[in-house]
Amino acid sequence: MEEPDRPAPPTVIDVGVERERIAALEKIRRRLESELDKAESGCGYAAMVRQLRDTVNAIADARNRVYEALLNDEPDDG
Repeated sequence: MEEPDRPAPPTVIDVGVERERIAALEKIRRRLESELDKAESGCGYAAMVRQLRDTVNAIADARNRVYEALLNDEPDDG
């Protein structure tokens, strides 16, 4: 008889690390936006746009992890 798969252990989110990650990603986002303002259209421009989109999505994901961690740390009223 096989044992059922165990659920994955909960992920521990370090809010400080996530905030540092967000700050670093924000710097990348600003640099990409600055470069896009100077770039001409073409393959390079499209690649930068994709990278900017991915960076913005990574920032949103990191912020969501922080919000979830902070919500889970709130004491229950009751």
